[in-house]
Amino acid sequence: MAGEQVEIPAEKLLILRSGYKPYGESSLQAVYRAWKFKSVLFKFWAIAMERFASPVLVGKTDDPNKLDDLLNSLQLLWSNGVIAVPSDVTIETLEAKNSIAEPFENAIEYANVLIYRGLLLPQLLAGVKDVGSYSLGEVHFRLFLSTVKQQAKKLANELLDQVVTKIIEYNFGPVEDYGAFLEKEELSVEDKSRLAQTFGVLVQSGIIDPTVDNKWIRELFHFPQNEDNNFEVDVWNILESSGKRTEEQKTE
Repeated sequence: MAGEQVEIPAEKLLILRSGYKPYGESSLQAVYRAWKFKSVLFKFWAIAMERFASPVLVGKTDDPNKLDDLLNSLQLLWSNGVIAVPSDVTIETLEAKNSIAEPFENAIEYANVLIYRGLLLPQLLAGVKDVGSYSLGEVHFRLFLSTVKQQAKKLANELLDQVVTKIIEYNFGPVEDYGAFLEKEELSVEDKSRLAQTFGVLVQSGIIDPTVDNKWIRELFHFPQNEDNNFEVDVWNILESSGKRTEEQKTE
């Protein structure tokens, strides 16, 4: 019936949670203070912009009897846009000496850095205002991949414990090994390029043989195995040309 509560046994559910509390711990708890501080900054920034958007007018006169008339004239200046004053009256504008936006921008950017650090994410994702070097970006990207792999391992373990283990025990009973999810390691383009140059040097030096070591080299680069009997000639030609290009680059 509609609205009727149905209790579902916990062993029939896939429960994903972080931390050790019964209801888990939010990953955003570590960044709540920085997020709250950042949200308040936008409010005060808007107030400051409204207050200092137009400069404050300051009228000066040596005659105290003219103060009321001068004040009324200044209040009507923004709507009328024109005012006439005697020579003994001066009008100045009171403006902020420093930029209003810069302190708020720096504070918000710092809050973004704290949020990204709390989530174990590279802070370069927050923007490109301060562009760093390529090596710094590569380090941040590797940190991001490491965080993603940790989350993937955690999800894999939960699936193995709560789903795969139960299915195996329901069908075959308790076993010694319930298996594992394989993690595929992929080399980056930069790593493959360095390895290719290293193999070229090692082949030219006679340390490794491209025909004997062909299988594990292909496995390292995730290349399909070559079943052609004449592949030795092609491998030697490629490695020799690669070695020649490397030597030419060094001489240049």
